[in-house]
Amino acid sequence: MDTYDELLLQARSFLEQENFRMAILEAVIGLEIVVSSIVGKIASEEGISAGDTENFLLRVGPSDNLKIILRLLVPESLPNDEVISGCKSAITIRNSIVHKERFTVSKKEAEDAITKIEIFISKVTPLIVM
Repeated sequence: MDTYDELLLQARSFLEQENFRMAILEAVIGLEIVVSSIVGKIASEEGISAGDTENFLLRVGPSDNLKIILRLLVPESLPNDEVISGCKSAITIRNSIVHKERFTVSKKEAEDAITKIEIFISKVTPLIVM
């Protein structure tokens, strides 16, 4: 099982336990792994070093990779704007948890985030194994 799949399973488990903050964190980590893997694979195919790619991913961040970089690289492989918007919302919530000490996440926020991330990942994972 891939790491992102394990993280999504764990996110669902946290959701069932009503630990909505952890559910968001696990799901967004899975999303970040997938997005980074796609960018890394394409960069490698173009002869860009792993170090340069890693530095780029760190500087740009997951939200911009999602809303800009992947749209430039693989627009035909991305899900619809509603799914991407849901993923960006999940990243925003994750950032609020980690950087602004947000302690309350609603069940609906967690459910919506996980669902959108699952849809996104199911749509783009073929890009990782092409």
